[in-house]
Amino acid sequence: MKIVVLDGYTENPGDLSWDGLKAFGELTVHDGRKREGVAGRRAAERGKQMR
Repeated sequence: MKIVVLDGYTENPGDLSWDGLKAFGELTVHDGRKREGVAGRRAAERGKQMR
C-alpha cells in the first residue's frame, strides 16, 4: 500500500519517527511548507502511480 502524508511538518516536526507508519506500506512524506500546495503534490503522486 502507498501512504502519502501531505503535510509532514505539521504531523511531525522532527521529534517522532515515521517507522510505525512505514510498517504498513511505501511511505512518502511531503514537508508541507512548500508553495506547490496540496493539489500539486496530489497530482505529482498520481503521476507516479500512472507510470
